[in-house]
Amino acid sequence: MSNWENYIFDIAMAIAAVWIVKRFWGIFFEKKKDTVLSIGILVIYFVLQILFQLDRGNINGILTVINIILMLLVGMSGYECKGKSKFFLLASFWTVWALLEFLIVFMLNALNLINE
Repeated sequence: MSNWENYIFDIAMAIAAVWIVKRFWGIFFEKKKDTVLSIGILVIYFVLQILFQLDRGNINGILTVINIILMLLVGMSGYECKGKSKFFLLASFWTVWALLEFLIVFMLNALNLINE
């Protein structure tokens, strides 16, 4: 894949990540009116996802915590979510997402479709 194709793929993956997070919160909680804060947090989350993709998905512990905090902030700033349920849902969401990523990478490696 050429560099420009990689950039298009990275941006598409970041857009998908933002869409998935927004969709996830929207399933469980009522959406608030958009504010500068909620849009700003989504933009920061989008930029962070692009940076993760440019680094080919290599993420360390600190970046994982930042990513989780940003997902929580998206939920808190854009959706009516109160109580402990938002933390449980976020933990469940992050666990399923991480497991799916591991499974996909494992399968792609097994099929020799990616080189690491």
